Amino acid sequence: MLCAYLRMPFEIPLTSGEVVQLGPDTDSYKRAYDRNRVLVEEREVRLTAQRILTSHLPAAAGSNTVSWGEYGLDLSGAVLFDLDLSGRCLHDAVFHSTRFVGVTRFDDAIFAGVAKFGRARFDGLAFLKRTTFRFDVSFYNARFISGARLAGATFEAAVNFTEAVFGNNPGLNAAIYKGHQPVLHGVTITEHGENGEFYMPVEPSFPAGWEVVDEKQEDDGRRLLQTLGRHRKPAKKDSGPTSESDTPRAEEDPPASSAPA
Repeated sequence: MLCAYLRMPFEIPLTSGEVVQLGPDTDSYKRAYDRNRVLVEEREVRLTAQRILTSHLPAAAGSNTVSWGEYGLDLSGAVLFDLDLSGRCLHDAVFHSTRFVGVTRFDDAIFAGVAKFGRARFDGLAFLKRTTFRFDVSFYNARFISGARLAGATFEAAVNFTEAVFGNNPGLNAAIYKGHQPVLHGVTITEHGENGEFYMPVEPSFPAGWEVVDEKQEDDGRRLLQTLGRHRKPAKKDSGPTSESDTPRAEEDPPASSAPA
């Protein structure tokens, strides 16, 4: 029930500054103010639903918290605010096309089943420090607008970052890859977040086998974005075509309609 409620369409409330910009004593201002008040009230209800859901997820370490056991989460398409699942254990988890507003935390969490973040959007920083993914995980075309922190994250199976966009250096080389090497085709790292933030230049470093294949710069020399691809291997005479079975090209996440609710 909670997942179904959070999956319902929701319009993100305007900030007080955005409402004021409409101009006082106008019909548009009054309509926006009344509409925004309703949205703010519903956001509080949604935050309560998030807290109930989070508090009943089993802890990654031993805890006396009463949990709902090994249930899967399907929050595909949901709008979530300041989600904090730090130190929780999730089984099959679907966040396909989910929008994460504010800071999102998965620090020290354990994903004990398949995790899908395809086309998810993280408006604020996403913290995945020391997060453990025991099965396959996909961040296909996910957008980390303000960046991500992956230091100490452990991927025990396949991980797919194809076409993901990071608003700052995510520290891909600081994660631990115990299964397949990460799939990073078309990953883009930019110094500018889409909300207008500017980040001090940080020279990203990448897992073995990956390099920058396209780079754009501002006129003043600031790096604007980098796109990753595989190292090009020298062709071998008479060896026939080569394969990359260790890092297969990942496909788009399938629809999540069959995932557990």
